[in-house]
Amino acid sequence: MFKNITLLNKDGGIGGAKHEIYHSKFLAADFEIVSKVERTFLQIDNGVKVLDFDARGYFSGFDLPKEFIVTAVNKRSIETPDQLDEISYFLISTFSVILLLNI
Repeated sequence: MFKNITLLNKDGGIGGAKHEIYHSKFLAADFEIVSKVERTFLQIDNGVKVLDFDARGYFSGFDLPKEFIVTAVNKRSIETPDQLDEISYFLISTFSVILLLNI
């Protein structure tokens, strides 16, 4: 007896998975959208993974590990790296507080 098995990529599709890295000059960091598989495993709905950050960049002032995930900034859901960059730029340039929580 034969069974059909469909293998899915990390985004839940059957084709090759895209691995797009976004670089923010403002935050001096590299980001990617959290894959569907990781979101399911971590039981989160959205998020952007901070892959790496410059030792002189914004995130270096915090004791954060590489590849941490940002799901929200000041209670605003983060879906894309562009969104994280834009919100961070606005908050930092207006001297607002950015709340980072580790859940």
